[in-house]
Amino acid sequence: AGMALPAWRAEPSPTGPLPRILPAVMLALATMLCLGTAALFTPSTSPATYLTIFAGGLLYRWWWEERGVHERVGAVLAFAAHCLACVGLVALNPMYGFYAFIGYFDAVRVFTGRALWVAIVAVASSTALSQSGGIHGLWTSPPLFALVLAINVALSGTMITVEKRREEAVARREETVARLEEAQRENAALQARLLTQARESGILEERARLSREIHDTVAQGLVGVITQLEALQAHD
Repeated sequence: AGMALPAWRAEPSPTGPLPRILPAVMLALATMLCLGTAALFTPSTSPATYLTIFAGGLLYRWWWEERGVHERVGAVLAFAAHCLACVGLVALNPMYGFYAFIGYFDAVRVFTGRALWVAIVAVASSTALSQSGGIHGLWTSPPLFALVLAINVALSGTMITVEKRREEAVARREETVARLEEAQRENAALQARLLTQARESGILEERARLSREIHDTVAQGLVGVITQLEALQAHD
């Protein structure tokens, strides 16, 4: 139920954009290890089987990056099917646990909240099965498998939680910086407007001063003319 209605993300992994080549590299590494240990774990399995699994895995990873992770229902169903497939691969050969680890990266790209923890447990089931020795180790020592599973869930959950908190802190810092830059732009615009207003105000004040000086000069000249005219009238 927790995986049926996840909070949708379809984002890059918390550590940055997940390189598309990494799952293929891990799958190739796991395939080579399986071929090298086939005589120990699966003596009856032919190399062609592992090569077929490798080809199918590459095809799945291509589909997952191109379409699967971007579709809500498809991503949930594909993730669940991939987890079951990883359990089957690890049951076939524990060396596939190196590839099953990729499931953690897929989980954080799709799920959040409680659904993410359900996804973590699903991925940890295959990795813990690998680390405890595969199906043989599970049947011979179930408590060991349970302990390894709990450790996997705790470690991966802690790392993912810490990384998410770091992402949130980075997002808050970026938001704060963006607000600060916006405030600086607004402050610069306000200063420019104030300078324009001050310049216009200075021009108006200068015009008023010149007008007063002109008025005073003309008035003094008129007073002088009037005085001279009065003097001439008195002389006449």
